[in-house]
Amino acid sequence: MVERTIQLNAVFSALADPIRRDILKRVSKEELSISTLAEPYRLSFAAIAKHITALETAKLITKRRDGKKQFVC
Repeated sequence: MVERTIQLNAVFSALADPIRRDILKRVSKEELSISTLAEPYRLSFAAIAKHITALETAKLITKRRDGKKQFVC
């Protein structure tokens, strides 16, 4: 029960931010590289990485690496 509550808290926390919701919407349509994902936002790469980490922690997205590029799906 406690583990499920922790997971639900992570999901709701991740979805509370409008940028994260937009990232999730864009990634649901197609797999994107992190650099492509970051383009429309006026945020640093580090800030985008934190948003992606929050979504990944909530198990809403997954990251994969192909050479030097990281992709989000």
